[in-house]
Amino acid sequence: MEYSPGSVPPSRSGGQDELRAGRHAGISDEECLITLKVLQRLTRDTGGQAWHH
Repeated sequence: MEYSPGSVPPSRSGGQDELRAGRHAGISDEECLITLKVLQRLTRDTGGQAWHH
């Protein structure tokens, strides 16, 4: 499923919308999407072992 900035999947309940709003406070959808893509790439590039001891 492709995420597009500003979209909210129809399966979200009202409580999840409030949680999302809290996590995104001061962060645009575009910035969040970029961050998620970078984190996914980092995890993939490290073989899924992106953990520091």
